[in-house]
Amino acid sequence: MKTPFVKVFLLLSLGLSLFFASCDIENIDDKLDDLAIEAGVSKAAVDSAVLAEMRLQNIPGIAVAVIEDGKVTHIKGYGYQDEDRQIPVTNNTLFRWASISKTFTAVMAMRLYEAGHLDLDKNIRDYLPAWSANNPTITMRQLLSHTAGIPDYSGVSNWATNRNTYLSNNPNTYNATAALSVFSGATMQNPGTYNYSTFGTMLAGAVIDQIGQDVGWGNYLSQAIVLADSLDMASMEPDRVNSPSPLETDGYTIGCDGVLDNIENEEDIIYKLPGGGFRSNIKDMVRFCRAMVRQNLLADTTWNLMITPVSTSGTFGYGLGTEHFSLGSTNYYYGHGGVQDEARTQMYFYPNQNTAIMFLCPSHHINRGRMRIRIAQALGLSLTPGSYNLQTTLGCHNNSNCLQNSEAFFTATWESGTADQILRRGLTTDAFHVEWNDLGNAGYLLTDIESWKDGDGIRRWDGVFTAGVGEQALWRNFDQDGFYDKWVEMTNQGMHLIDLETYEGNNGSRLWAGVFQTGQGNSAMWRNYNTADFNAKWQEMSDAGYRLIDLETYVEDGTRLWAGAFVEGSGAYAMFRNFNTTDFGNKRTEMQNQGLKLIDVETYVSNNTRLWAGVWRADSQREILNRNFSFCGFIDKDSTWRAAGNILMDYEVYE
Repeated sequence: MKTPFVKVFLLLSLGLSLFFASCDIENIDDKLDDLAIEAGVSKAAVDSAVLAEMRLQNIPGIAVAVIEDGKVTHIKGYGYQDEDRQIPVTNNTLFRWASISKTFTAVMAMRLYEAGHLDLDKNIRDYLPAWSANNPTITMRQLLSHTAGIPDYSGVSNWATNRNTYLSNNPNTYNATAALSVFSGATMQNPGTYNYSTFGTMLAGAVIDQIGQDVGWGNYLSQAIVLADSLDMASMEPDRVNSPSPLETDGYTIGCDGVLDNIENEEDIIYKLPGGGFRSNIKDMVRFCRAMVRQNLLADTTWNLMITPVSTSGTFGYGLGTEHFSLGSTNYYYGHGGVQDEARTQMYFYPNQNTAIMFLCPSHHINRGRMRIRIAQALGLSLTPGSYNLQTTLGCHNNSNCLQNSEAFFTATWESGTADQILRRGLTTDAFHVEWNDLGNAGYLLTDIESWKDGDGIRRWDGVFTAGVGEQALWRNFDQDGFYDKWVEMTNQGMHLIDLETYEGNNGSRLWAGVFQTGQGNSAMWRNYNTADFNAKWQEMSDAGYRLIDLETYVEDGTRLWAGAFVEGSGAYAMFRNFNTTDFGNKRTEMQNQGLKLIDVETYVSNNTRLWAGVWRADSQREILNRNFSFCGFIDKDSTWRAAGNILMDYEVYE
């Protein structure tokens, strides 16, 4: 049991010399390190790197830790374990380990090996008679190094059905031998060649289970508990879907519509406990990793045996429960990562730098390697992260459903520029406010906003955030008069309405939202004009030296109405409305030939025909316009145009 925080603090403050006299240096370091784990320690450079990647990759929450020279120098939770309810990730939040569980299982096996209970090269049937004699002869060394010829999921056609049968017969429990039924009927390959297999580690777990019972150590789970307890890993446990905890994180994924969603119907993973079924908080993963890098768990020779690659291919190798990357490089690293429902994890050690980096994240779309390398860079390691591409992450090119069956369509314009931009899709009202505030604090201005309702009638928000400086404000869900009062208030503070949005509230009433930024000169807002009257108002404002910068259209009582935001300005500009798709394209070409750039586009449906409206301003630089794309198509265009030195200017989403 660890010394409580208060007791350690009193010992240090009231009797430091006595404390040093009664403990050797290693024990002092252990106690100080444990205090760091419990209280949390943080490095500003790591904070900056993690938060930047969370913004780039739209990661709701993550827990990160760093060990340098055997000591914990950073351990911290970021973001939210439940974004909708705004429950933050802390050092106590529970995450799935996924395949990092394989390393834990390997340590258990090596402890049996050290005690003389396990011969790594003996036929496993000598330990586990339940393993069919019809299968090839395999050893524990082969199982732990994925060279036993055990197939993985793609090689077992009925594994999901077998899993469901196991879960039905063994509800919320782990039975090592019974779990083998998930794959034991499959065709086994000849041992010798590397073939990564979670099923193989499950078989290794069954061997550990049987040996433990034979020698009095207890079954697999009992041995796992003893190992975890020896490291004070109080939160380490099998992940049981039917035993939820308020500390466990939600899982997230970005769908092919670009919306960040909760993962539903998560897989029950108790059946594959040795290969991917544990969970804990980040503190207990640190305790496990620290014990490994300090070589406190096993004798040096055993540890070296475990981390020496059994098989290699190029710069990759696999030892006994340990992955190895960049073989031959000064930045060689080993450890393990994990991928499954609600889990994207890494725990890797750079031996040449004596540094370990680990994180636990429930987001399917995270680029794990990029996150780890950004953290490594912050620690001074000479590494270069690859690029992050949402299109690649979503697998757009390989997902015909994303490309052909989109429920939402996108139109956007781009202009010349190099500012960093972030797009957020489908956030609830509260979550969007938090994101707007967080990104604002990080130096991003909201430059475009869209609102829509999902299939469940929940109001959702999209936003384009552009790196920049200046004051900004966001106001939403105001009625007609309330929004006017807010507009007056913002105007008196020297802010301009740059984006106007209107929509129906839950009771059918018309609501208004707006994005405001600091601006020079006067501004104006006009709403609720029919087509002819808005044209007259536009002409009036133009004659008075104002320019329309944002156009909004909507229908009330069967009549199409128009609203717009104006600012003082000069120079040629134009507005055209009610053009079909082809005619609008022709009008745009005409305007370009006159030196006018499309700065705002609106689309709407009238009499079952999609129509278009636009606002143009004099500009020597032409805009880029792409219309009627699925989200994957839009992301493809956005990636292309940004790479060519452009930024997103205006963005529309519609069904």
